[in-house]
Amino acid sequence: MTAEPAEHEGRETELLLQGVTVSYGEKVALSAVNLDVAAEAVVAVIGPSGCGKSTMLRAIAGLEPLTEGEIELGGRSLRGVPTHQRDLGLMFQEHALFPHRSVAGNVAFGLERKGRTESEIRERVGEVLELVGMDGFGSRSIEALSGGEAQRVALARALAPTPRLLMLDEPLGSLDRVLRQQLTGDLREVFARTGVTAIHVTHDQSEAFALADHVVILRAGRIEQQGSPADLWRHPTSRFVAEFLGHPNVWEVDGRHVLTPVTALQPDPNGSIVVRVDRVEFQEGRFRITGAEALLVSERVVVFDSDTAPAVGDHLRLALDKSQVYPLAD
Repeated sequence: MTAEPAEHEGRETELLLQGVTVSYGEKVALSAVNLDVAAEAVVAVIGPSGCGKSTMLRAIAGLEPLTEGEIELGGRSLRGVPTHQRDLGLMFQEHALFPHRSVAGNVAFGLERKGRTESEIRERVGEVLELVGMDGFGSRSIEALSGGEAQRVALARALAPTPRLLMLDEPLGSLDRVLRQQLTGDLREVFARTGVTAIHVTHDQSEAFALADHVVILRAGRIEQQGSPADLWRHPTSRFVAEFLGHPNVWEVDGRHVLTPVTALQPDPNGSIVVRVDRVEFQEGRFRITGAEALLVSERVVVFDSDTAPAVGDHLRLALDKSQVYPLAD
């Protein structure tokens, strides 16, 4: 059974999932998942609620037993290896910081369990706090931290023991949009500076695309599609992926669903698509028109480019250039 590669570029495999299945009685949470993660790669796992994202992380961590399949980390099988011996760094949305310990005490926790000396711990704590932008916060109380600061401390604690694999489960989900965007950029910089291999679970597609080298889209416990952010966006293979990623122009043509680039929709007095104009923006020398197709029951967003600007509220007829459409699997 072969796992799909995550753009190795000559790098060795760090994490390998082969036929990983997790079941709870008759309910299958993960089904025959294959994944090949290169050393130093950042992989984002996205998908709708209940698709198996967190189950995949918990299976890798040893928190969920496998029904079938194998997981290897650094070429070593993890079958039967307890969580604390898997050489993992874990970071969750809830922080799970120890309120009775200072910032430095929290970061030192994993190092203490590994039996590091006091001088080694002090030096490493200082390094990772500086890395996450928390230099000088070591003596602070956890209860005195903001949400963003607490997440930085949680990241520092996960990185401190220098794990083979860093796993993040919706770490930014509880933060507001501005702070989430800032920490997304900071995370990417930390990943680049440390060279850590990371699996990042998120419900936010833009966050996944900003952070990851390789994105895995799960659907009902199976990998629907995986690849680089650019490849996924440009070449979704199914209607589900196209619509999940937010492509507005998915149509049914001759009994099949297709993805249409904005240039394939053009104003045409004889066109069969009627659109009400909701927004007009001037971008790169052309007008980007966003509107809604008038359907019998509901309305659907339509995006196209135009050399002229209609007024908001206008109704336009569009023609679809069938030579520019991309077929999708249903």
